[in-house]
Amino acid sequence: MITVNSKYHVTPEGQEPWDYTRVETYALAKDGKNLLLTRISTLPDGKQEIVKAHYDRVN
Repeated sequence: MITVNSKYHVTPEGQEPWDYTRVETYALAKDGKNLLLTRISTLPDGKQEIVKAHYDRVN
């Protein structure tokens, strides 16, 4: 399993800048052939956006 912790600083044009964090976890599925990704982004208001993806191996 690999975990990537990131912090982003966003400066939208004409708006106040803000920061958010993201934690991405990459792991092989039990079959050892597919990749599972879980991404959790935490926004300034505490809201979390969660993305889960399953990537199949292409031969």
